Amino acid sequence: MIDLDLLADTDRWHQHCEQLEKQSIPQIQTVWNGPLAINIDDLELSEQSHYEDRHGTGVLAEQEISPATAVLDRTVIDPAHPAHVQIRQVCGLSEARVAVNLQKPGNFIPAHCDKNRTFVKSIADRSSTLDWSDIQRFFYFFDDQAPGQFVQLGRTQIQWRAGDMIRWPYYLQHATANASYQPRKMLTIIGVR
Repeated sequence: MIDLDLLADTDRWHQHCEQLEKQSIPQIQTVWNGPLAINIDDLELSEQSHYEDRHGTGVLAEQEISPATAVLDRTVIDPAHPAHVQIRQVCGLSEARVAVNLQKPGNFIPAHCDKNRTFVKSIADRSSTLDWSDIQRFFYFFDDQAPGQFVQLGRTQIQWRAGDMIRWPYYLQHATANASYQPRKMLTIIGVR
């Protein structure tokens, strides 16, 4: 069962994630490679700080230092969009939240563990049988990795090429940085089977 109280208690959430990471060998794997039915240039992205979001907090809000460059340009993809439908099929998900993240050169997001409050609460409200182990996380990369672009999942620096869909455990801390000359475009996906 999904314990929603974890989402309200940041210390317990971090303990939960750290405990799961210690108890397992995190499986990070490329599960698919191919094009998606989406053109990022057609989307309206807005800048979002990881220190403040629409709830007035962010995943890094409790940190004392809040760099101005810890931002992503992003938008959430409508569930009816053809790319959203394709992603659910490719990943075998019954429900998902899909967001475009564009990280401009010089920006970074420090290590953090997302709570994904809105999505987790919505699925927990509709099903009492779901468990944390049902949560699936993926990244999808639109372009080949450029020199200076970094994504770290747990202690693993990943490498990617255009079209890679990477599955990883939801409880891993992750961080990104773009020290290249090109924007890094990717999708972040959370869902349940």
